[in-house]
Amino acid sequence: MIEKPVMTCKEDIDSFLRLSGGAENILWSPKLDGVRLWAVIDAPDSETVTYLSRTKKPYLNFGCFDKGLLEYARQRSWSRLHYPIIFDGEIVSKDFSGVMAQLRRQTNVDSSVFEFRIFDIIDNYDSLPFVARCEVLRKVIGGNKIHNIVRLPHWPYPAEIATKDGIIKLMNRMRNIGYEGIVLKTKDGLYENKKSGLWLKVKPAHTKEVRVIGLEMGSGKHAGRMGALICEYSGGSVNVGGGFSDEERERFMEDLPSVIEVEYQEETKGSLRFPRFKRVRNDKPIEEI
Repeated sequence: MIEKPVMTCKEDIDSFLRLSGGAENILWSPKLDGVRLWAVIDAPDSETVTYLSRTKKPYLNFGCFDKGLLEYARQRSWSRLHYPIIFDGEIVSKDFSGVMAQLRRQTNVDSSVFEFRIFDIIDNYDSLPFVARCEVLRKVIGGNKIHNIVRLPHWPYPAEIATKDGIIKLMNRMRNIGYEGIVLKTKDGLYENKKSGLWLKVKPAHTKEVRVIGLEMGSGKHAGRMGALICEYSGGSVNVGGGFSDEERERFMEDLPSVIEVEYQEETKGSLRFPRFKRVRNDKPIEEI
């Protein structure tokens, strides 16, 4: 089992622009609304592919991609390259809930809702700069789409909008045509197994005040302390489990806040998608929530 972390994006535009050194060192792509995935091919004679989540838990429902990925891996252009091969990308669907509904289903899996969009190739290619890894993918996958697998292209970033305002305006344009936002990456950046300043994610953040009605105890690294705050929302409840410091998890067990501000991606039917704790808002009267 491959244990090393996936590379994820930071969200500080100013820091990224300083680190990149300018538009000539930036590539960008739309931000996908999907599930992050590593697809691992262990050896040239492998008959199956291993699919891993960001936390390295196996996904068992993506065997529909095996044939296509193995075909790519066995092309002549790979003959001098080394295994294992790891394709890094996202599983997407026209409807995100369609992917989530099928993600860990044990029976009656509808694989037709899945599309695998590959944006990187790693492990034996970690030492290559990102622009070179993109070229490897272009040569192997090209613009083809077989078995619902496609390469996600990256484009040069326009120098005239390589500013904080320009980046936000481009993000808003992508949002208007249905994407989640944008991702910017340094051309010369290596693959870092951590949250890296070499990659920048830009998407809108929505916030809302919600009333706290209870807590849920944690598990794993949060065993013995608060795992999530249970909050009132839209006639029901939503669990907010991310964004807390260790000290806040301990303190809230003894002193439960009345109102908190949460950051979330979007409102769904009766819930909030990816809610994260932002701050306590006990200055907000409960009756105003």
